[in-house]
Amino acid sequence: MRKKIGIGIATTLVFLASFFSYQEYKEFSGVSQTTSSEIEGKISLGNSTTATLSGSAVFTGTAEDVTRFSSIHITSTSNVNSAASGISLEFSPDGTNWDRKIIGHIVAKSKHTHKVPVINKFFRVVYTNGTTTQSSFRLQTVYHTTNAIPPISRTGQPQGSVDSVLVRQGTDIDLDYARRHVAGGR
Repeated sequence: MRKKIGIGIATTLVFLASFFSYQEYKEFSGVSQTTSSEIEGKISLGNSTTATLSGSAVFTGTAEDVTRFSSIHITSTSNVNSAASGISLEFSPDGTNWDRKIIGHIVAKSKHTHKVPVINKFFRVVYTNGTTTQSSFRLQTVYHTTNAIPPISRTGQPQGSVDSVLVRQGTDIDLDYARRHVAGGR
């Protein structure tokens, strides 16, 4: 059963998410139920991998039709740096011409989460490893039918490598409302 969340609660959750990972938030707040984003998420097998790459090797994901989804979350971690501009989140109208690309760099031993809206019919991930062979690598892509907020970690990543969500500032009134309408609120 889904409950509507008032704007105050949503603001409070976004505020808390900026300081806690989702798991830490669940433990902190006592939340134990599954969220709608966990239910509606679909892991992409063609754009996820744990196979390690040799120096300068490339993982090219499968072109997948993403028109029934509204957002895509990509998480990655590696024990070595990617190449400069080593991760490319690519969109195509036809699965052949990759006209729209969001490009980034993955820093060794850090966890990266990117959230992007669906902007064309097809999507794939292209990851280019740095010059050193990996001993560990995880890349996972999850498609969401809702515009879910990604988990935010406290890894000390540079601000340029973290996606952000624009929200309004919460007030004491919002917090009081949230406390009264969330189970276990103080």
